[in-house]
Amino acid sequence: MTGIDAELKAIGEYLDSVRQAKHISRAQLARHLGWSEKTLQRIALGDVDMKLSQFLSIMSYLNVTLHDVVSHSSMPLPSAAVMETLCLRAGAQHDDVALAQLQHQLEAYFNQYHLPWAHHYALFCQLMLAELAHDDAKATRIARLLFSQYVDYDRLTTGDFRMVTRVVGYIPYDQLRVLFSRVLSPAGDAGWSNTTAQAEAVLDTFYVSLLDSAVATGKASAVREVTTLIRNRVVLGSNYYFRMYKRICDGIELVLDGHTGEGEHLLEQVLTAAGVFIPARVLDNDAQGLRKLFTELANVH
Repeated sequence: MTGIDAELKAIGEYLDSVRQAKHISRAQLARHLGWSEKTLQRIALGDVDMKLSQFLSIMSYLNVTLHDVVSHSSMPLPSAAVMETLCLRAGAQHDDVALAQLQHQLEAYFNQYHLPWAHHYALFCQLMLAELAHDDAKATRIARLLFSQYVDYDRLTTGDFRMVTRVVGYIPYDQLRVLFSRVLSPAGDAGWSNTTAQAEAVLDTFYVSLLDSAVATGKASAVREVTTLIRNRVVLGSNYYFRMYKRICDGIELVLDGHTGEGEHLLEQVLTAAGVFIPARVLDNDAQGLRKLFTELANVH
């Protein structure tokens, strides 16, 4: 039995013991989760590698925390992916208690195992707590500290880009240039970003945030720099969302060249055409932001 097999078995046994202690039958749990009893039995025996969604679903139904699982099983440390999911879920639910608990857990993991990602996610929890408290000064300080962890990296993972994208709004554009001028080069971006649609979606958000940051500088040179990056980026053929932004960059250039009416007309044309491919809930949110961005271009010189 490998170390991973032992960890899966320990986790499965613990979750099954909680189920029994709460007098929940395996059939009842299976019905609630929409799984088969056989799947639950295999999880209890450690015979199956649980998906993250399965792990979180069982934890939620049994009302156990990650700390409970770690404390009562032989698993020494959860993965970065698990912790990221828990942090994001706590943040989305505005659960400051859970965020504080996760922060303390992550700090303990970092102190014991010296894993950089644990420190990054501890800072991420602090950032969300500051945002929930509407402490803008503290949020800005933490976001910039978090961003500084990535500046010297030659290459960013999908998780790294998710984290950087989360703090882009707090970082001055000139500082962002230090990062993207290196990691968004063909060697640092093209091969990585086209690996999966999921990874590409993370980069989509980063580029869009970068555009907002450039407009906020009020400098046409910064905006043109980002529109060039967006146009030159190679994306999957099915990535209609980012292809929309490539076309919108043409409208931005028209506005910067003094053809505001033409640029705004092109924006509306692109948004109308994109409605065929992009879900309304996604497009409506972006359309509002893009119209605001085009208005702000009046202050770019």
